[in-house]
Amino acid sequence: MYILDMWALALTGDDQATFFFIALYPFVVCMISVIFQIRVNKWPATTATLMHVGLQQVSHDNSASDREFRADALYCYQVDGKQYHGSKVSSWEMTGSGIMKNAGLLQLKSIHYLSENQVTAYYKPTNPKKSLLIKPGIKSQLFTAFLGCFMAVLYISRYYF
Repeated sequence: MYILDMWALALTGDDQATFFFIALYPFVVCMISVIFQIRVNKWPATTATLMHVGLQQVSHDNSASDREFRADALYCYQVDGKQYHGSKVSSWEMTGSGIMKNAGLLQLKSIHYLSENQVTAYYKPTNPKKSLLIKPGIKSQLFTAFLGCFMAVLYISRYYF
């Protein structure tokens, strides 16, 4: 089996085998992420009341340019008469520091507002306490798939063409 042969070669320090596992890891992680994103796109929507939205500082470095920020929200919603609280904005948690500290603001702009404090929330039907404010779109899925395939394509092109 190819993967076992590569494992044995990797243990000897073989360059091709090492590159194989370096390429395999992002491929597997990204494909799992794409599957998750496709499943999330099937989650139903409900109206949520937004209690807080903004940027949250996630690191407390001394230097202002090293402090990291991410999108932050708190919202409540009902499913089948039961109330839930959510805080997850997106399946992609973007953090940024310095000049990129406002990366989270880009996510916040993708929230679908129904009114000033009413937004659309998407919840997992089998576990309604899991929710998001932004569904991953086709662009996110394609980007994730591209990232996963990039190293695999490099590996294949280097060793088989």
